[in-house]
Amino acid sequence: MTHTVLVIGQLDVLGQSAAPAFYRAMAAAGFDATQVVTSIEASGNPVAPGDMEIPAAIIAWQIEEALSYGLPQMVCLGKLTSEEQVELVAKHLAGCLKEVPLFCAPSFVEDGAHRNVSLRCIAHWKRRLAHEVDYLVVAPEDAELLAGTEVNDTEALVPTAAVLTTLGCDTVLLDGRFPGEPMRIQVLADEEGLHVNEAAVIAESRQDYSTATLAASFAGGLLSGLNAVAAFERVQETLVDQTALSRDHSCDSKVRRLIG
Repeated sequence: MTHTVLVIGQLDVLGQSAAPAFYRAMAAAGFDATQVVTSIEASGNPVAPGDMEIPAAIIAWQIEEALSYGLPQMVCLGKLTSEEQVELVAKHLAGCLKEVPLFCAPSFVEDGAHRNVSLRCIAHWKRRLAHEVDYLVVAPEDAELLAGTEVNDTEALVPTAAVLTTLGCDTVLLDGRFPGEPMRIQVLADEEGLHVNEAAVIAESRQDYSTATLAASFAGGLLSGLNAVAAFERVQETLVDQTALSRDHSCDSKVRRLIG
């Protein structure tokens, strides 16, 4: 059985990150997906460096065209590059989001840890969309901008995940990777409390690993009918490098629940 997923976000022409990577991962998992492009990543283009925004009228047309075929099972929202885009998407999805869950994996920071979205845009995102988000998946750099706190090590992940739920997001999955630390931490915060996965070896070397594939794996579990905790546990099965784990029997990759 396929589920229609509406993916909204930036276009990476190589398809290695952003909305295309999420779209591709969903399609590979057997889910029918439709993509709405809000901008084109062109940071490597010497002629037009930076993000090239799609005209508002074209974004509106794409969303309305996608919704004209019926409501999706889930809306997956990625990077929005301006306040105008945030307002436009919030406006055109207003009716849809009353009936359909919003899964959000926003991108405010480039790979080089440089902020590539204005603080005004982020503030407007929090005002207009945070309370609509049913599932939020973020890395530490983006979590810092949303929570207004520094996330410099694994110890900061749990309290930051808890803070993000106070924005209005029902369920938060925070994925933490820090240079030089042996453990990779993923924290799930929902109405049941805090759930933490600690794994010494996650498939860092796999070329298909990215925030987009992490988010797509989590979204896929939810679309399959799993609750947030069960979908979180399935993410671990997807990302843990079993070969490496067999060499390190001391590695604990089990999800544990914290009282919170």
